[in-house]
Amino acid sequence: MKKKATNTKGSHTGQRTEQPVSRTLILADGSLYTGELDAENRPHGSGVMSYASGAEYEGEWRSGKRSGTGSMTYPDGSSYDGTWENDEKNGTGRYLRPDGSVYEGDFADGMYHGTGTLTEADGASYTGAFRNGEFDGMGRMAYAGGTIYDGMWREGLRDGKGICTYQDGRSVKGIWMDDRLIGAAETSSHADETAELRSELAALQEKLRDAAQLAEENKRLRAELDKMIKEQKCLAQASDGDAEELRELREAHAEDEKQIRALQRKLDKMAEEKKRLAQASEEKIAGLQAEVDALQEKLAALSEKETPDAPDAPAETVIRRIEEILAEYLDTLSEEAEQQLAVRFRETAFALMDCSVEEASKVMRSPIIGTDRNKRQLRNQARRANRLDIAQMV
Repeated sequence: MKKKATNTKGSHTGQRTEQPVSRTLILADGSLYTGELDAENRPHGSGVMSYASGAEYEGEWRSGKRSGTGSMTYPDGSSYDGTWENDEKNGTGRYLRPDGSVYEGDFADGMYHGTGTLTEADGASYTGAFRNGEFDGMGRMAYAGGTIYDGMWREGLRDGKGICTYQDGRSVKGIWMDDRLIGAAETSSHADETAELRSELAALQEKLRDAAQLAEENKRLRAELDKMIKEQKCLAQASDGDAEELRELREAHAEDEKQIRALQRKLDKMAEEKKRLAQASEEKIAGLQAEVDALQEKLAALSEKETPDAPDAPAETVIRRIEEILAEYLDTLSEEAEQQLAVRFRETAFALMDCSVEEASKVMRSPIIGTDRNKRQLRNQARRANRLDIAQMV
């Protein structure tokens, strides 16, 4: 749609004003618009459109379409005053038809839809539910001749349960189908039934109003959801670079985990080797200890012999062998064994701090306590742990 704009500068030279500016547009079909425009030169805000057909709209616009509150007059004399959306009557309003009849109530996409009242030019009046421009649901029709029908309608015809009250006071309660009564009972008075139907009509009208409010709320929530979806798309596009960086970090992390597993395997192998060496060391020490014991027994046997003429060579040989074994025994206590003994001493020292005096007395007799140095360390640790009883025992 081609548009031609005239007059539009703000009052400050060289600056664009943020306030809406009233402009005049001449459309290609000859329609004339005067009012506020958006950045795309479309009616947006408040304005008046004089259509080439002779119709005229005055009210609110949004992105080039009638949306909001506004009034429309048509060349045939009809008019509408109410709410609009997307260029259609939507919401509530009042429509005056060319024949003089008037509808006041709910609209949807330009048609009577919801709850409303239609007053015909001849005086007949319908109040109740509408659907797609027709009487549909619970409603009350007061005909021009005085007859009143309270009941159900479908597509503009009486259809379902209802009560018809005539001018002469008679009333009929029954079932209608396609505007014809089928199976009815004539009664002189059905005030209670009429009141019941009217109560049902009022309840239905209330439900219809609630439904209309829910529809409006649903429309608002959908608009918010669309906005959130757009924002989510923007965030997703912005996070593509972050996703790539995260993928690279995960690959680097996987490589680090691979190296950690390899180091762990090496540590496990070293621990096994350490255990094997410690076991071999203990076995060797045990063998040397057995040999020392045997030699000591042999030395004791030799010492008991009273043979002055016998040379001392065997005894001296045994003594030298014992000294050699002791030296080899001390050499066997390698740095690894000493470290293990130190670890066992520290574990024992820490455990002592939680023992009773009786248990501590038994542990103190263990060879692991060993040297004077260990005893000094144990005494200082007991004092720091406020275990003076153990410090005195050391």
